Amino acid sequence: MMKEDVTMREKELIVYKDFGEDGALLRDMVWLMEHCGNGGEGVQKESALLYDCMHGLLEMAGSHGFSGNLWHCYLTNLLVNNENSYSRACEIRGTVEGTINQAVLHDIIIFKEFFDYDFSAMMEKLQVPAFTLALSYEGNMQESKVYNTRIRDRICTLAVRFKENKTPEEMKDTLTDFYKEYGVGKFGLHKAFRISHRDEETHIEPILNIAHVRLEDLIGYETAKKKLIDNTEAFGKRPITACSTGMREQENPPASKPLPMHIIRRDCALLRYTSINSRI
Repeated sequence: MMKEDVTMREKELIVYKDFGEDGALLRDMVWLMEHCGNGGEGVQKESALLYDCMHGLLEMAGSHGFSGNLWHCYLTNLLVNNENSYSRACEIRGTVEGTINQAVLHDIIIFKEFFDYDFSAMMEKLQVPAFTLALSYEGNMQESKVYNTRIRDRICTLAVRFKENKTPEEMKDTLTDFYKEYGVGKFGLHKAFRISHRDEETHIEPILNIAHVRLEDLIGYETAKKKLIDNTEAFGKRPITACSTGMREQENPPASKPLPMHIIRRDCALLRYTSINSRI
């Protein structure tokens, strides 16, 4: 891919914007893709910027526990954490209808260009062969300071799948499936949180080290476990009469006494919470 193909492309994004501090590295990398070797800023300055970007990628690998192609992991991390009208709509439901799909595909075309960019010419022009370390990085399998190991592994796997996708349409479908199965952002990707207080401010922080307890691990609560299972199965079989989360009303439901609306809203909210957090 020629460097002109990505000229200022990050400024053309429509839906996937506002990456915050995490977007600084993207801006620097795209600037290098555009200006590399044109002599405007000088090879030394461009080389120094590429080293800074490499430093940022390796720091991310250390904090997030990423390995493999760190540039791809970085881009994937941006996509799975960007909460926007599309990513939030795809949680649980998956594919959605409407014009938003065209806007998202426009953005994914740009991200596909970022994924497919060949850094070999840049490394040669700027004399930074060490950048190849960031493109094939072997982690030490240490615990991530940002994600639990299962989420970390899923993001790394998703980065590989994005690279394998032949078209932007395939990449969009892959991303949509991820949103459906795992959610988006901090509250979608994690399943447990704690409240902390820093600098007179209250923060909700994800709990990374979680012991996954199964029902069979609980000894001495057989009656309570059976009641929980029976109630959960009964809830799943209950006819849907109304729901504020957009679930379609069942056609020709059997005659039954309508539930009070406050109970329906409570159950629908509980179902959405359980659906999101049971996927991790």
